[in-house]
Amino acid sequence: MGANPVICLEPELEGSRKGVSSKLKQLCDNLPKDAIIQKAVTFQEFDPDGQTFDIILLHNSINHLDEEACANVQVSNAARNRYKLIFEKLSEIAAPGAKLIICDCSRYNFFDSVGLRNPLAPTIQWHMHQSPAYWSRVLHEVGFRKPKIRWLYFGHFPIMNSFPFYSRLTAYAAYFTISHFCLTMDKEKIS
Repeated sequence: MGANPVICLEPELEGSRKGVSSKLKQLCDNLPKDAIIQKAVTFQEFDPDGQTFDIILLHNSINHLDEEACANVQVSNAARNRYKLIFEKLSEIAAPGAKLIICDCSRYNFFDSVGLRNPLAPTIQWHMHQSPAYWSRVLHEVGFRKPKIRWLYFGHFPIMNSFPFYSRLTAYAAYFTISHFCLTMDKEKIS
């Protein structure tokens, strides 16, 4: 859709599905040369070489940026500071007015709260995740504003978004299914 450059960081570490890099390569084969640049590095290792980006997407990956810290971020200042450093780097590479999009599972899910394995997402380790409200508070500290949270679930119908109380209903539906959210925030514009 005209984005240039698109840089995809996919080190295929723990938490990612095997074969993601090869699927991305197949996708790139059908696009103009160098439309997508794949780098097999972690976000912490990524050197943007002075580039800033208008859109930053973390798709099912925010908790994998530092899994140990993510699991302890609410109870450990050291873990919280490790994530704050990551978010400061996100802020540095985000152009003024950039859109940050984070999609992931929240740590709160009905099945986990009653001690059962979620049949819809049996491999999710819920304690390794955080809520979108938590992430938005920490991201606010490094210059991201205007958080918008949408909850996604099996059977999600976007046309229903205009109905009163729909967002609250989708939050409940997500809680009883896969607790998946999409958080968007804007990088503060410098005036």
